[in-house]
Amino acid sequence: MVEAPEKSGALITARLAVSYGREVGAVPGFIVGGRAKGCHELVKEGAALVDETQDILDLVKVTARASDSVAAAVTPNLAEPEKKLWDLIPGSDKIHIDLLAEKAEQGTGEVLSRLLMMELKGYIKQLPGKFFVRA
Repeated sequence: MVEAPEKSGALITARLAVSYGREVGAVPGFIVGGRAKGCHELVKEGAALVDETQDILDLVKVTARASDSVAAAVTPNLAEPEKKLWDLIPGSDKIHIDLLAEKAEQGTGEVLSRLLMMELKGYIKQLPGKFFVRA
């Protein structure tokens, strides 16, 4: 989160994310004027302090590209929702997000969120036109 006043909808969203077990990060801001007061409060409450790119990667638990280990493994070590998507992505072809969401019986937004995490971990790649392939 960046520049959230003390009482903002962004803070409500961040606290809701924490209640769902999601990681929350906040970028410190200029202390004069109060436009970053909410971000500073989140940091005091335990949100991750984000001041460089690596902080974001650490927040989503991405330390290195996993493509080397994926090549060696038949199926990467994934949580069940991501494993279901992995199994639906063809090993040698691309698949469109709409078809993937339909096959997974999940909403497109939910699938895109999981695919982003898988992409950050190096397991899949997004191609133009919202097509996805294994990395």
